[in-house]
Amino acid sequence: MLHLPPMKTHPVFPIAQDEPARRRFLKLMAASAALAGAGCSGPPGETIVPYVTMPEQGVPGLPMFYATAFVRNGLAHGVLVESNMGRPTKVEGNPDHPVSAGATDVFAQASILQLWDPDRSQAVFRGEEMATWGAFEAALQARRPRFERDGGAGLRILTGTVTSPTLAAQIAALRQRLPNLRWHAWDPLHDEGAAPGAQLAFGRPLDPVYRLDEARVVLALDADLFGTLPGSLAHARAFTAPRRLGDAPDANRR
Repeated sequence: MLHLPPMKTHPVFPIAQDEPARRRFLKLMAASAALAGAGCSGPPGETIVPYVTMPEQGVPGLPMFYATAFVRNGLAHGVLVESNMGRPTKVEGNPDHPVSAGATDVFAQASILQLWDPDRSQAVFRGEEMATWGAFEAALQARRPRFERDGGAGLRILTGTVTSPTLAAQIAALRQRLPNLRWHAWDPLHDEGAAPGAQLAFGRPLDPVYRLDEARVVLALDADLFGTLPGSLAHARAFTAPRRLGDAPDANRR
């Protein structure tokens, strides 16, 4: 006959013998977390109020999309900016724009941060003092008779690279009216060697327009066609068009 040892029974809900110690530990942890949180200051308090005048076609709780253009080195990329309660929050490509065709690059995606930059100029300044657009227009009107008399001598216009036909036509009309006016175009990341190179190759400074979809071989020397150069989205789409499945085996090479 086999003799089995007696089975040990355990309670269904074991009673923790150290319950008071655990409770004190949890209290100390909660107090430490509260003190740590009290030492860190969050963003300043802000009162959120509803619209006084609701934008046209606006629905509370739903974002609105505005078609605009992101300009890099003077070339426009069509984008759609998502806006929530009047605040831009996201940038996407505009599928109806011939350059972007619904795509974006890292530069367009990061451009939304410029609107939230605390160091971004948000007002008109005269020297180091804050002014208004009304004060600027008044000062310009006061100098207008002298500009008309002297042909715009002493008047300077500073812009980035301009490829907009409308803005270029406006500046040309102003220069024709004020022949002594001086127009300066400058970009912080401008390729200073491109214009002299085009002058040597074509006899005048020109911006090249690449047709990569028609090229059999692409040789790029120190030129990132799909990254830093303007029009990179259109370049990538044109370059990959002949390389899709089902096309000729002798597609373009790089």
